[in-house]
Amino acid sequence: MTENKYVITWNQISGKTFMYGTEISFNDTVTFRNELMPSGTLIHEWVMRTNYQADRNIPSLPILKRKREYKIKFNIESTPENSVYFKILFYRRDESLIESIIFDTYDASFTFPEAAYFYKIALMSASVVSFEFVNIVISDKDYRRNHNIIRPTESVLNIIIKEPSPFNYGINDESIQHLNNVLVVAKDELNVIEDFVHRYQVNFIGYGEVSNLIACKLARQHNEIAFITSKPNNDSIIQYGEFPENELSIYKNQSSVLNKLTMQILEQR
Repeated sequence: MTENKYVITWNQISGKTFMYGTEISFNDTVTFRNELMPSGTLIHEWVMRTNYQADRNIPSLPILKRKREYKIKFNIESTPENSVYFKILFYRRDESLIESIIFDTYDASFTFPEAAYFYKIALMSASVVSFEFVNIVISDKDYRRNHNIIRPTESVLNIIIKEPSPFNYGINDESIQHLNNVLVVAKDELNVIEDFVHRYQVNFIGYGEVSNLIACKLARQHNEIAFITSKPNNDSIIQYGEFPENELSIYKNQSSVLNKLTMQILEQR
């Protein structure tokens, strides 16, 4: 299994945002103040699906897998301390409620119900006066145990750089299940690479504009090969210099890159 880590932000006022007496500003974080709001009031809501014509809002939650266990972390600071709480609500296709979970900590876990069709996350007041909201992060609970397929007996390690996206989607499990030795890392996890580059021949793999460039830079730094879907653009070349052709193997898309690596593994058996 590879990691799915979803970063959920709050970018705008919606029809579910409590605005009576509210002062709110959106920068890198959301600053909220309201001294009149009763305890138990819904402050804001994130949804997986919407009716845009009716709600004038777009979905803000990722699609999760049924029966999978997830970690959830709420990055928020409130005054008074712990004066907001979150709950998650799961619904059937007919919009009837399956269950709701109230989180009494800002670092918790939940299992997505088998019968659930969509869900919502609600930010609630517990006599809050003000707060600063950063984001909500949802990730596979067992990621650290399963996200790598590392076999010490193999000599070649395939390091896949995750392409950054608004929801930080991971690599599809099926696309790498035939590769023998895989490490999937996000942009902010590149420090883990140092533990492996001295023990393996490494293929650095990118499949988008950012991950391609990172793969090229790492291949140059460690004298290895980058498998990418497009050459670095002119701005990157100006900043980092030309990347020689012998450092790059370029393919038209992510599937082509992974298929090529699969064939190499098969040929080495």
